[in-house]
Amino acid sequence: MSEEMIGYWTSFISSGDPSAHKLSSSPTWTNFTSDAPTRMVLNQPASLADGSASMVETMSDVEIERCTFWMSGNVTSQTGV
Repeated sequence: MSEEMIGYWTSFISSGDPSAHKLSSSPTWTNFTSDAPTRMVLNQPASLADGSASMVETMSDVEIERCTFWMSGNVTSQTGV
């Protein structure tokens, strides 16, 4: 899994796209948009021969609401933190 993350990170640093130079066995890291609210889930494969166990999944409405709240400018006033 570390090689997979290094591939995504190196690709992102060099091109701005985490999938441009990813490992061939890794899934394509798609952009998060309001029309396609997805996230990458990095998973350790059972063995090195199994390739990647990582996947892109659609986020639930509850997760999106939680992220929207924490990214809002009103968090401090609403939570007192």
